[in-house]
Amino acid sequence: MGCMVRGQRFYREATVATGLSAVDEGAARRMDEALHAIDQVDSGDFYLSLSTDGLPRMQVAVGDLRRSVQRWIGGLDHDDVKAQRDRGEIEELVIGEPCVTFTNEAVPPCGDQGSCATAPSPRGWGASR
Repeated sequence: MGCMVRGQRFYREATVATGLSAVDEGAARRMDEALHAIDQVDSGDFYLSLSTDGLPRMQVAVGDLRRSVQRWIGGLDHDDVKAQRDRGEIEELVIGEPCVTFTNEAVPPCGDQGSCATAPSPRGWGASR
């Protein structure tokens, strides 16, 4: 970009330093795409709590990932999951992709009694890392 300062023209170049290598930037982009796909799931009667382990080193089939989570959450019964949580059991779906694992937990919202969701993560009820 050309700039004028006190009648003299000079050119300025800038680089955004993320601190990530190209490989790490690619893994972060693939993770963001996967998290966005999971965020698109209609979780119905549940909050969806997500944890991850690792970073994807290759492309994640985000459509398959979203459909798997949607099928799982759509097949759950609210009362059954609430009863499981009251017994200290967790209803979860673990999906392993190359170099990353997505663990999805179904959390029923608060009702009249029993265990329930208390607060969202800093990134909200959807995906978190």
